[in-house]
Amino acid sequence: MSGQDSIKSGCAAGTTLAWRVPVGGPAGLCRSVRWVILLALVFWGMGPACAQDPRLIPHSGYRPLPEVFPGPSHSAVKRPREERAPAITETDETRMVSGESIPPEPGWELSPPGQVASPAWTEVVPEMSANSPIMVDSATERFWGPVFEENEQLGWLQRMFYFSQQNCDDGIGQERVMFALFETEQSQPQGNFRLRFASSYGQQTPDRAEYMWAKIGGPGPPNPESRVDYQDLKATLEAGQGRFSFVTEVPLRMLQPEYNNSGSGLGNISLAPKIVLLDGIDWQISHVFRTYLPTGATGLGASNGHVSLEPGLLIRHRWSCDTYVHGQLKYWIPIAATPGYSGYVGIFGGGVSHVWLENDAFAVLPTFEIMGYSVNGGGATVPQMLPGGGVTGVRTAASEVFANLMPGVRFVLGPEGDLGLCELGLYSGFCTADTGWYQQQVGVELRWSY
Repeated sequence: MSGQDSIKSGCAAGTTLAWRVPVGGPAGLCRSVRWVILLALVFWGMGPACAQDPRLIPHSGYRPLPEVFPGPSHSAVKRPREERAPAITETDETRMVSGESIPPEPGWELSPPGQVASPAWTEVVPEMSANSPIMVDSATERFWGPVFEENEQLGWLQRMFYFSQQNCDDGIGQERVMFALFETEQSQPQGNFRLRFASSYGQQTPDRAEYMWAKIGGPGPPNPESRVDYQDLKATLEAGQGRFSFVTEVPLRMLQPEYNNSGSGLGNISLAPKIVLLDGIDWQISHVFRTYLPTGATGLGASNGHVSLEPGLLIRHRWSCDTYVHGQLKYWIPIAATPGYSGYVGIFGGGVSHVWLENDAFAVLPTFEIMGYSVNGGGATVPQMLPGGGVTGVRTAASEVFANLMPGVRFVLGPEGDLGLCELGLYSGFCTADTGWYQQQVGVELRWSY
């Protein structure tokens, strides 16, 4: 073919993929190299069993499983069983397992693949393939599951969509790791109360798109600002469990601007229902719809002076029993704000939480988050120094994209008491641009979950 190459790649099962990559000249060669690297990463990530469902990897037999399984909300609950009677009557020579007749295996010792030692009933787990069921002995209530060899490892793409069905109930850290992040909102509704104190430094354009301040010289503070330091004390109550909760947040803001009066006051109270849309063992997707009410002092800078809405999606993936990957996508919409000056803000990002140290009553959970902001439309007041001293404001477009990098750690302080399970969190934040909501931030959070 003229000016094009065809790259073909297949896996062990004979699947063939054809890709057409333009070549010709240095630019075409670079594009071809990028495609080759991309294909190599994809097939490396797909692992050795790229043509089959990883849940159907042959296993070496069955082993007894704990009687307590983590439910979708990762609380310790016994998994309900759906028992199916054999299609034919069990005899001394044969019995039915997953619809197939197999010879009996005396005792409870490890049995070859496709056979079990005693159970005559099959527990059908919706998240697992019927070819690899968990077995249950209806007489003794013993659970049996497939045993995988150490070399039966999945690639990173397979791990993103499937899991090894292992039991995640070793310590209190595995019970709380999915709730460890700070800026990324948790997807699982859970009753809790938290107090967070955050100190932020170096905000340069506080009225950008009227996200934090109302327009300077209008509804907001009178004088342009070159630097604002501020502290937020937020009390958050989330009521609910399972698939629904309602979140109420009341902030108190303290400000130290350079050219306006310092002060403190109530910020914008927010209300948000949260509902789970998809609740699986490995994946969870929730919807949240937050409403901000203009309850703060606009002229002081504690409020932006208008109602705003913030719908969003919250995503969580269990990478392993000790590690969770989180994400969120939100869109901030101003209502009845200053015409031509307010804008829209897209919020996107996520983070990783991990169990570093745990036992039955204490755990250390390090976290790392990246939260991006895309400001679209509106205006911002940029300070300009006057020759004789003082400062004036120059209006500029508010559009900007920046991100905050946020490392942190959370300590689980068990056991659970009358007020719930207590957790202490410490985190910091660093902005990638001078025009962000802050340049540096440090925070501490106390949370009681019940």
